[in-house]
Amino acid sequence: MLTMAANRNLIRDTVTISTLSAAQDLTGQHPSAISFGGTDAAVHWLGGENTVADKGVRLIYADADVAVDLPDGDEVRVVSRDRVAARAWRDGFSSVAQTYADLFATPGWQAGEFRLALHARLFEHADWEQSPGEAHG
Repeated sequence: MLTMAANRNLIRDTVTISTLSAAQDLTGQHPSAISFGGTDAAVHWLGGENTVADKGVRLIYADADVAVDLPDGDEVRVVSRDRVAARAWRDGFSSVAQTYADLFATPGWQAGEFRLALHARLFEHADWEQSPGEAHG
């Protein structure tokens, strides 16, 4: 059984929306203060190769102490990363639960396609389905 819990208010938690090149510079300068979320994290959780869709608007989490003086843009949403996430997300990506929640909160068809792919990977069978050997009576 898989249980997940996550919460995200992208509007409230957004620090800025910037360009991809500026966000790449930020991640290069502060790699330990950044985690990738949204469609980038979905690709990670789906095995590392994007076979789903264009990534659309990207999502990165940045620690509060990282100077986020980025130019305005429309390619990358920069969201505040709290201390718990900074400790827990050691592989550079948001947790699978947070990724799933972020895909629900992210507008655009791309996020929807990644959410469906992640759902299919995480929940291969409906919880009410049982294989013949699992029936209890």
